[in-house]
Amino acid sequence: MIWPPIAGRSLLAESLTSTTLASSSLGHGAWLLTTADGWRLHTPGVYDDIDSARDAVIGWAAAHAKLASWISERRCVLVSDDDVSGWRLWQVVAPATTLWSRVSSALLKRDAAAIAAAVEDVVGVCDRVDVTWRESPFALPCTLETVGVDGVFVALMPTVERLVEEGADRRGRLVRQLVRLLRSTLGNDAELYLPLLE
Repeated sequence: MIWPPIAGRSLLAESLTSTTLASSSLGHGAWLLTTADGWRLHTPGVYDDIDSARDAVIGWAAAHAKLASWISERRCVLVSDDDVSGWRLWQVVAPATTLWSRVSSALLKRDAAAIAAAVEDVVGVCDRVDVTWRESPFALPCTLETVGVDGVFVALMPTVERLVEEGADRRGRLVRQLVRLLRSTLGNDAELYLPLLE
């Protein structure tokens, strides 16, 4: 069982053509696989029977559908036979440029104009996220690593039980994280870019 039914199969096939860069056991049967080109495949664990696994994928698919306007499109959820211990729920998310990577790549160049452009871009997305994410039916984790340059959530979706209310100051949280990134990389030179955050 896979959701969305057609696009999901295509995304899964695309993700499996890439070389696995890392696999990490997260405990309690959970795993995270990351490919060389940035695909993330996550399983929270094993279900003993297909009915429980099917219920879980339906719940996760419903959450994805409700959040369609706030999450990246290139993702799917599925159930697969574990061949050993039961059934696994998987989430597959395509690579996307995050706000963190946008700024980090500019910082690596050590070019003032590139850094200023990246900071201005990211601040613009922060402003947009602060407004648009208020309408979301669930609170999504909002950090420089989870928000894409297009203003949508690009990280792995928390399980339905973990989609809980969070503080409303999303812009403030993102900007504080941006300030920490600039200061940790540039030291005192970070002060040159702080006026762009206002």
